[in-house]
Amino acid sequence: MAKFVQRTVGGLMSLLTLAPLAAHAEFEDSVLEVSGVVASEVRLFTNNAIQAGQKNQRVNPSLVINPEFSLSWNDDLDRIDFIPYLRLDAQDKERTHFDVRELKYLHVGEDWDLIVGADKVFWGVMESKHLVDIINQNDAVEDIDGEDKLG
Repeated sequence: MAKFVQRTVGGLMSLLTLAPLAAHAEFEDSVLEVSGVVASEVRLFTNNAIQAGQKNQRVNPSLVINPEFSLSWNDDLDRIDFIPYLRLDAQDKERTHFDVRELKYLHVGEDWDLIVGADKVFWGVMESKHLVDIINQNDAVEDIDGEDKLG
């Protein structure tokens, strides 16, 4: 597992180092935009493990890589968006995961739009708990405050 994590992180870090070079690359009439987040997180535990089988790990680091790719053409009337999500956790195998948050094709017509793929739909805030947000499923791994959604 450690070698997989090293290779994955190394490859992604190489890609992210080159990302600013392609952050606004134009190919004929198409535009590729790259942005996103690379973050580290450390969870600290002050007490020993309670359950049998748990490790007494006081420090638990993890790495999050969440790039966003957007390719548009035809004067921004056509666009493909891709937002993958990767978390690598040093201790908790349940938190180490890869997910595609969004992968969609968008075409804007004169009085209509077509969206095909996985997308997040935001309805706004009516209540403090987003009771009307019934389309997007909660991200059970990342969601501690009710705000993280899957596509």
